Amino acid sequence: MMCPKLADSEIASMKALMGGVLNAVIMEVFKLGPGDIRPELALLGDLHMDAAQRSRLRQLVAEYFDGASLEIAAGTTIADVRAQVVEN
Repeated sequence: MMCPKLADSEIASMKALMGGVLNAVIMEVFKLGPGDIRPELALLGDLHMDAAQRSRLRQLVAEYFDGASLEIAAGTTIADVRAQVVEN
């Protein structure tokens, strides 16, 4: 079976859709509004992520993004999460 090659504009569109889904996941986990999401926000430092939120974020990322795993360190930002989930 052949897989179609996506044009750059199609890839950009797919990444934009995935980014929107990721934003919805982040909003749900951290109880944020759309205007509250900024790439530089650190999950632990700025959003004060607790163990339950960490678990829920990992669970939803795996569920919505085909089993993707999420590495979260002390300084992980929303931009870092996007890079792991959407850009890879």
